[in-house]
Amino acid sequence: MPATTPGDRDRARVAVAAAITQRGKSPTAAAGEMGIDQMTLLGFVNGDRWPRAQKRTAIEQWLGWAPGAIDDIVRGAPSPDDSATVTAGRVHLDVRAGDYTDLAPAELNEAVTVATASFLERVRQIRAARPRD
Repeated sequence: MPATTPGDRDRARVAVAAAITQRGKSPTAAAGEMGIDQMTLLGFVNGDRWPRAQKRTAIEQWLGWAPGAIDDIVRGAPSPDDSATVTAGRVHLDVRAGDYTDLAPAELNEAVTVATASFLERVRQIRAARPRD
């Protein structure tokens, strides 16, 4: 793998952590199902260590990603789980209609408001975690 910066690897860490959360698992539970040491996975998603290729492969397999997907994310590829796109300065989420059509307009508005707040909070966390120059 070519030399990378910590920021390049952070994209992969965030993608893996998000994918684990989307699957309703904690990193500890996911590590057990992946067959890897929980400290390896926790260290990876927390930014403390970079797992060896064999462990990255186990993570990718458990997530249902293609082999090499984590390294691809480091090199700038989107996460295989990306459901958001950015166009014209706006974020668009890929949400199936069946996931929300039963909501009343006020309930839908509440869900969108909470999703927006959650997104902006994560943006703030990412910015705060960046190394200071």
